[in-house]
Amino acid sequence: MLGATLIEWIGTGLFTAVSAIYFVRVVGLSESSVGIGMMLAGVVAMLTAVPVGALADRWGVRRSLIAITLWRAAAVAAYAVVTNWWIFFVVTAAVVVGEQAVYPLTQALVGERTPESRRTKVMAATGRYSTSA
Repeated sequence: MLGATLIEWIGTGLFTAVSAIYFVRVVGLSESSVGIGMMLAGVVAMLTAVPVGALADRWGVRRSLIAITLWRAAAVAAYAVVTNWWIFFVVTAAVVVGEQAVYPLTQALVGERTPESRRTKVMAATGRYSTSA
């Protein structure tokens, strides 16, 4: 888990640093449309939190976490085909849904597989600690 977390944080950090510039300068979206798209993607992610949790209850946490990780990889790769605002919004919503789903699923997996006395330490090491864990 630590290796995956390291790879994720490096990739997320690099992407976050250049994504807005890329979408404005290369794709040709306006600054405000990028911001609005990201905001609306966040709303979509909030609305999908409960259904994603229900799927995790049905499929199991480990399988759901694997599925969400593959979803995220495909969604991030789809940024390469963004040519207009609607595609940007759909792809960004897919990415953000995956981003928001991975944290509670990771917490649930740690909760299932780690003794209670070590959970806080493990969550802190993965960078996904939350007071709700």
